[in-house]
Amino acid sequence: MSPVAAPSQDAHALTEFSQEMAVQQGPAHSSSIEPSLSPYLENHSESYLHSLLVPTHILCKYALAMDIVRPDSTHSCCFTRGYGNYAVGTGSVLQHCLAEDDMHSCFKIFKEKREHGDTESAAEALLPLKLRYFSPREVANLMCFPQDFSIPADVTLRQSYKVLGNSLNVLVVSILLKYLLSDNRTF
Repeated sequence: MSPVAAPSQDAHALTEFSQEMAVQQGPAHSSSIEPSLSPYLENHSESYLHSLLVPTHILCKYALAMDIVRPDSTHSCCFTRGYGNYAVGTGSVLQHCLAEDDMHSCFKIFKEKREHGDTESAAEALLPLKLRYFSPREVANLMCFPQDFSIPADVTLRQSYKVLGNSLNVLVVSILLKYLLSDNRTF
């Protein structure tokens, strides 16, 4: 058995960093449990939410490879500039309706129908989940962009995802810069 190492200066700095993030994010995001995605989601109109739904032909091909999260999830995948254009590896999609158990039963039906070659009705089995893309504002929220940040109205949805994709979390960058420029660095 190896001896347990004492906490390093790096671990101490990471703890300070986490505490600083909690303070800067405010009470909506500070909690003793992991925060969920809910505070980052927006209340959009039904018609706008409908425009964010994952198309049926994409569900047919890629549903089993998508990272699907729910508002109560505590994680999401990194959003890349291909989000909304490519289906896999570009960011999570949000299950907008039904419970987690319902998701499992919908996917069970989806798999059974796909195995029998019925791909059209297989994708229809997933429609009750209302799988949708995150809106550009929600992606910006997850990246801690300020609320007054906006993308010009003449920019398309695809262009918005390109702008936000592969972006850095604004809060993390600001804390790192503050740390790097301070005289009280510990490592």
